[in-house]
Amino acid sequence: MLDLGIFAAPLVSFLVGGFVGKEFYRYLDKPKVVIRIQHQVLFTQPDGFFVSVRIANAGRTAAQNCKGTITLFGITDEQIIDPQEGAVNENLHEYREENYKFENPRPQFITKGADYKPVDEPLCWADLGNPHLVDINPGTTHRLDICKYFQSADNNYFIFPSDRGWRKLRVRIKAEVIKGRILICPANDFPTAVYFELSVEDDGKPNLKMTKPGAFERVKNVLFRSNAFSSQI
Repeated sequence: MLDLGIFAAPLVSFLVGGFVGKEFYRYLDKPKVVIRIQHQVLFTQPDGFFVSVRIANAGRTAAQNCKGTITLFGITDEQIIDPQEGAVNENLHEYREENYKFENPRPQFITKGADYKPVDEPLCWADLGNPHLVDINPGTTHRLDICKYFQSADNNYFIFPSDRGWRKLRVRIKAEVIKGRILICPANDFPTAVYFELSVEDDGKPNLKMTKPGAFERVKNVLFRSNAFSSQI
């Protein structure tokens, strides 16, 4: 009588080995998004400064359609500045090639009384036209625009862009310290997170601190991917 075990054992070994090998190759041959926390980009102007963060790809394949999002912790309705409370000229980026007519001050998505918390809100990249999605090829970096700190003789506040660039803003916030989380989300890999704290020194200079999630949090995010980041808000 034919012993099926002779054929079953090699077949199972082949299938298991093929699956493990495929997953191992997929792990090696994938993008590796790196948020360079020691390489913030600060663009200073007479009326404040812009803050950007360098995002690199240390992997072997392109990180496709990368979206950058921001979550702001502990923001109250009283801290939100509506457009009419802001300065008329905030010296933001312009888009002359689009012949775009701007409202002054520029409109924003989150306003007072909206009862809406800034959680995982899309930002824009510093590439030409401020797109909200970019491909990051291996060995290259792109800059993600985080905010501008605007200061004048009688007003100072943080301005956050949206996925429409600086054409329409996400929110204006008046605060001494801004704390939050940045996520870089490629279409072909798991998100990469960093926590930040942004304040302004007495001399008007920015003080940006960024920290990576701890080892326990990273392991938990891998094991419970479905609610890894939303459960932290």
